[in-house]
Order: sequence, then C-alpha cells, then structure tokens
Amino acid sequence: MRKLIYLAVICFSLLFTGCEHRIIDTSIAIFGTVVDADTNAPLQGVLLTLMPSSKNRYTGSLGTYEFEDLEPRQYTITAQMNGYRTDRKTVNLVSGEREEVMFVLHKEK
Repeated sequence: MRKLIYLAVICFSLLFTGCEHRIIDTSIAIFGTVVDADTNAPLQGVLLTLMPSSKNRYTGSLGTYEFEDLEPRQYTITAQMNGYRTDRKTVNLVSGEREEVMFVLHKEK
C-alpha cells in the first residue's frame, strides 16, 4: 500500500510539472517607414490606407506607421502625399506575424 501511495504522489507531481505554459502571440501587425527616394529622409504626414479594412494612419516625424490588431488575410497598403507619386504594396499576413513594409516615395515631375 505504501508503494502505491508513493507511486501516486510521483505521478501526480509529474502531471503538473510536465505541463508547459506557453504564451502564443496572435497579434498581427503591419509597420514600417516611408522615405523620400532622392534623399532617403523620413517623410512625415504621409497618408497610409489599409484595404480592405479602410484603416488610415499618418506617418510621424520619423516617417513611421503601424496598423495593429489585424486579421490574417491579404492586405493592400496605399501610401500617398501631395507632391509624391502614390505607391501600393500587398502583403499576406498569418496569425502571430508582424510584417515590415517600407515605402520609398518618388516626387512627382
């Protein structure tokens, strides 16, 4: 009987120590920088539109932007600013992925 209790205690303790708690990152985001093609300087105030979600963001003083809490799917990002040619990029996102998308905008002629 003593062996049976000893074996039960060992099995019970192994049951809980063998379990591993993992945190799974399910956040999906698109982020990046927009720069001028001639100077490579960051562009502030560029309007970025994410389709099909219709979310909008403007770049900050460092030319950066981010779209967070997205669903896994294909997205098209449009970058536009007065005086520059509009640019579009498409990205396919999966769960837990953070995708960097950089834009290099050319001045209109």
